[in-house]
Amino acid sequence: MSTAYFHRLHDVYQSSTVYLTFPCNRTKRYEHSYGTMELAGEMFFSAITNADSSTLNNFFDDTEKKLTLAVSKLFFGKTKPTYCDSAYSSLKKCFKQVTQKLIPSETSQVISNAYKNYPLVEDLALSHYMPPFSSDFAKRKFLYQCLLEAVRIAALFHDVGHPPYSHIMETILDDLYKKCEKPDNKFNVDRAKNLVDCLQPYKGSQSDNIMCFLSDPHEAKSALHEQVGLKMLACAFEDTFIRKFDDLEIPRNSEKKFSPIAIYYIAVAEFCFAILRDQDPFFIALHRIIDGTVDADRMDYIIRDTLNSGVNWGTIPYKRLLDSCKLVRYNLLGEYRYCVAFQKKMTEDIDDLLVTRYKIFSRINYHHRSYKTALILQRIVKKLAEDYLSKDDSQDELCPGIIDLWDCLSSTMNSGDLYIIQWNDSTLTSHLYKTLVDMKNGSSENYKISEEDYADILSMLDEFLLNHKHFYSVFKRQADQAQIFANVFKRLRPAVECVVKHEQKKYESSKDEISRAEAEDSLKRMDIMTLNAIIENGDADALMRLIPAKDTLGTIIQDVLCEYKSQGKISAFIYDHNRQRLKTGLPENKDLSYAVFLYGSEIPEPEVYDVTILSDQIRQLQRHCLEYIAYIEPTKDSEEVIISIREEIANRLYATVISSLREMFSCLNE
Repeated sequence: MSTAYFHRLHDVYQSSTVYLTFPCNRTKRYEHSYGTMELAGEMFFSAITNADSSTLNNFFDDTEKKLTLAVSKLFFGKTKPTYCDSAYSSLKKCFKQVTQKLIPSETSQVISNAYKNYPLVEDLALSHYMPPFSSDFAKRKFLYQCLLEAVRIAALFHDVGHPPYSHIMETILDDLYKKCEKPDNKFNVDRAKNLVDCLQPYKGSQSDNIMCFLSDPHEAKSALHEQVGLKMLACAFEDTFIRKFDDLEIPRNSEKKFSPIAIYYIAVAEFCFAILRDQDPFFIALHRIIDGTVDADRMDYIIRDTLNSGVNWGTIPYKRLLDSCKLVRYNLLGEYRYCVAFQKKMTEDIDDLLVTRYKIFSRINYHHRSYKTALILQRIVKKLAEDYLSKDDSQDELCPGIIDLWDCLSSTMNSGDLYIIQWNDSTLTSHLYKTLVDMKNGSSENYKISEEDYADILSMLDEFLLNHKHFYSVFKRQADQAQIFANVFKRLRPAVECVVKHEQKKYESSKDEISRAEAEDSLKRMDIMTLNAIIENGDADALMRLIPAKDTLGTIIQDVLCEYKSQGKISAFIYDHNRQRLKTGLPENKDLSYAVFLYGSEIPEPEVYDVTILSDQIRQLQRHCLEYIAYIEPTKDSEEVIISIREEIANRLYATVISSLREMFSCLNE
């Protein structure tokens, strides 16, 4: 926690720019990570404490096999762990008198020695997390504490790789990397190459190149923050081990052969990486404590975010949930696996937790103003980054410091290199404040950019940093888009009734099955109740599935905004399609490791809880979650312009739908 990689999370917002709309929602990823670690430890403790003896016997036997493999590779493998690269020579001094070929008895000796010396590694601060083991006391305490600390550290560092303002900047870095990687990009060659070089280890390489004994290098296909996080964790271990292993060196004249503390440190590090990398089913089960469906991560932020945002959606009895956790073993296609299950009577509390999670996103994170500040910040940073990348050293950039957004990752992150600690919200915000001041005192000519771009960036900086409102929401809630649909359908109704009448007659009079089937399909498409539901929800995607049109609602909105800008009615606009609203947070059946398992006296084997029963509740919340996002900077009265834009969108939507209907049904052309 004292390493620069983790300490920087004191200055990275958990919910990005949400605090600008909900001022008390200022949780930093530091306290969120700390809370996740605490809850993960409690969940693991309860899971082991409540497990039956048969499950524990198998579980600790499997754990010992993992430890044995790590010890074997530690002494005689060719792998040099990345997480103790600089401390490797010190690590070797913690052991002596080992043969060139480790035989089973020597492996057993090393591990048995570690068990016997458990008091040397016992962490009294975690004594309340130690289950009352009834057999193999020393062995199980040692193995349990190795796993407990690995779970806690994995939870502590699960978010450590997030860039400034979290997911907002991650999207921008992904986009800039793709552009700079293209040979035909319009950026300065050296600056584009520098950005690619900085992000290459996390975006373009085949693996993360972190060598371990128990887990393989992770494919660089996961999110940027996950790849950066693994590298930071390796560096944090390395910085710590440089100090630790020197203190454990065994003197030449000592009778000791192995340091049980060094074995313990290596075990914790190995288990930690194997968990975060989902190395095998054993470690996947442990990872789901942190990253699952009912996990420590969600448990921490759900109540924290709701309370900090000033809303009261009730409380979730975390203690009851955590106390009910139980490690169980189940058979999957002939292979036994582990999972953490909950008592069957906890299903209502699980339901509340999963539904509340979606409420947070739909009503707080996707609030029209929260969404606006996030998009404005993204657009500011993207424009400033592209301005920097397109210039050379002889030209003035709008924001020279924007390079820190990717250049901090060029750091080797070795001990003493603290550049990475500047990869936080405050550094980025400071660069933006300086840019605002410089632009207020300068002009577009100073920076060789168009007056339009200059004014656009200045307006966004002014709103984001000083809360001077320039951009207005075209739609504040999904109901605003539903009104457009109601307007359109009122004009479409005669055509729909004509189609229904014609297709009903065709269905009744047709003698061949093909014609009857076609008519039946048409009647289903034009069902009044279905169309009314679509209108009530403002569900553009559902309408387009029933009546495929040339232009989608998103295309229409963008076309209208572009025209209004060209006509001078608005000076700028921001548009986005909120596809994230469709992510329910419920597990898919494809991956059973994310399933919620239940147990009880009446359940002989752990069973999967079908959380899809919550889909209807979440869909009701989705109805109110804004799908198409549009903000304008008007040149005259904002309310008048917004009304006009909505009317124009309705006219164009009607035109494209009626055109599609006429192509589908010839009766409308008669």
